[in-house]
Amino acid sequence: MSNAGPQLNDPRRFWGLGEVLYLAAPTSLAMVNVTLMQFIDGLMVARIQPNGPEALSAQFAAGMFSFVPSTLMLGTLAVINTFVAQNFGARRLDRCGQYAWQGLYMGWAWWLLLLGLIPLAPALFGLVGHAPAVQAMEVMYFRYIIAAEGIMLASRVIERFFYGVHRPAVVYVSSLVANVVNILGDWVLIFGKWGFPAMGLHGAAIATVAGMAAGLAILAAAFLSPAIARQFGTRRQWRLHGGQIREIWRVGWPAGMQFFLDMLGWGLCITVLVGSIDTVGGEPLSDAGTVHLTATSVVMRYMRLSFMPAVGIGLATTALVGKYIGAGRMHLVKRRVGAAVVLGVAYMGLCGLAFWLLRYPMVRWFVSLDPLKGAQAAAQLEMIVGVGAKVMICAAVFQVFDGVGIVYIGALRGAGDTLWPMVVSGVLAGVIVLGGGTFMLAVLPGLESVGVWIAGSAFVISLGVAMCLRFQSGRWQRINLLEGREAPAATNQR
Repeated sequence: MSNAGPQLNDPRRFWGLGEVLYLAAPTSLAMVNVTLMQFIDGLMVARIQPNGPEALSAQFAAGMFSFVPSTLMLGTLAVINTFVAQNFGARRLDRCGQYAWQGLYMGWAWWLLLLGLIPLAPALFGLVGHAPAVQAMEVMYFRYIIAAEGIMLASRVIERFFYGVHRPAVVYVSSLVANVVNILGDWVLIFGKWGFPAMGLHGAAIATVAGMAAGLAILAAAFLSPAIARQFGTRRQWRLHGGQIREIWRVGWPAGMQFFLDMLGWGLCITVLVGSIDTVGGEPLSDAGTVHLTATSVVMRYMRLSFMPAVGIGLATTALVGKYIGAGRMHLVKRRVGAAVVLGVAYMGLCGLAFWLLRYPMVRWFVSLDPLKGAQAAAQLEMIVGVGAKVMICAAVFQVFDGVGIVYIGALRGAGDTLWPMVVSGVLAGVIVLGGGTFMLAVLPGLESVGVWIAGSAFVISLGVAMCLRFQSGRWQRINLLEGREAPAATNQR
């Protein structure tokens, strides 16, 4: 049987850049769709009257806190891409569908555990200490997103399956449908259109869940379609397979822990450290924490527009590395990774330049689409713009290093090398993000949230360098994930 993917693997042409683009373009576009959904969602929430900034801050904090508990399983299930891609390259096609089903079972089991967080939401956000009005919105939004985690986890598993078998266009279409449903739902439910009441942030939560469900419906239909079922056994390989679940967990838990520690570190850094700041420009202010949180929320939404396409390149890199390791063509792995790094650095470099040059208009455009009323509110808006523009400089500085780290982590994951990245990432996140952020606030409080972001920038730069060195060491070549087969050796096959 011939490979289903494109035959664009001539190593003499720009390291196989065409093949990388074939996979990375739709994958990155799918990531852009997800990011745009969150970005436009935030834009509409920011226009809620009369408490747009508070609603935006609450949505961001609740989103972070609802996402962190799922990261352990999300990161673990990311290696579905690895197992599917390696078996795809080795032409063991039935196992592709089999691994996907085991991932679904693992995701749903985790979701049942997460449901226990719903009654704990008031106590959780009470510990953070945000303003009471913000806390109430955080609790509501958190509960909606946790209830829908089963949809999200299932979607991510099926997406990894399609990346692994080199069919990223399916994921792109599903993300497009989810985006349309979410944006339309936001417009109708947030602002009260077509006879619906204006529900504000409550409506945004409902629209988000509806968009997630629509995306999963497209993915499930494709996953169980006759053509995919015939080739990859998605209708007949549904039975529980304990051995494969153990394999996924053995390789995946370090990736999951890495993701969890990264998100936990950033989540605590932003919601606790940034939210605890009580001055703006050196002047005490009762709602200074909201100003810094809102500014950080705006910058993080722009950052998603930059790093999510790079994540798409990283996912494509995982699929390509897995495929060529499975096929025993190790000489092509480094070429494809090199091409992916070029793409990632070029894109992220342009984003960093835009962040630096356009920082003021970018932040102002986001928070002033619906002008705040009154002199006090206008002054708050200017403070948000001023803080956000400074934070944008920090984000601009580390963009290239973020691209390098994302691509090399994807490459290492394609080979099944997950433990070392987890240990290094966890140590760096604890020492630099949390330790460094706390140090900056204690020793250089005048920097305010910028000091916290300087620590975050140092973490991203250090992680990118560390992942590059790990891949170049070649230790990932000693790992063998294919049952009953020796580790593939490099060949001169073309």
